[in-house]
Amino acid sequence: MDIPHVDIVINYDIPTHSKDYIHRVGRTARAGRSGKSITFVTQYDIELYQRIEFLIGKQLPQYVTHEDEVMLLLERVNEGDRQARIQMREMEDDRKDHRQKRKKKEKQNDDLDEMKPSNKKRKHEYNDSENGFGVKKHFKKKKKINK
Repeated sequence: MDIPHVDIVINYDIPTHSKDYIHRVGRTARAGRSGKSITFVTQYDIELYQRIEFLIGKQLPQYVTHEDEVMLLLERVNEGDRQARIQMREMEDDRKDHRQKRKKKEKQNDDLDEMKPSNKKRKHEYNDSENGFGVKKHFKKKKKINK
């Protein structure tokens, strides 16, 4: 996945592989840019967190939070979420429209195919039950003999 401008990466869970964590966080440092990475750590994540610190060779700083700053980030996240949902709905609507148009076109083509006269010479069509027992053939032969 290539996302061009990532200002912040929020890890709600720590990846089990340290390299995955580094890859995620690296999204904020593309093309000389800088950004922030926040990872929520519980007492169950300490070992994974320590593995990451060991791999990168330094201790990660604890981020002291201030409620007003968090609320500003929350507004940005909510707005991004809202925009993403709108785009997803529009994409889904476009897909539905495309599918409906394709089905309509296929149905029109099927209707046209049914209306076209067939170039094949058709033999007389008989009821399946008559064909199965050769009844029509039998009657035809009998009529020819009687004439």
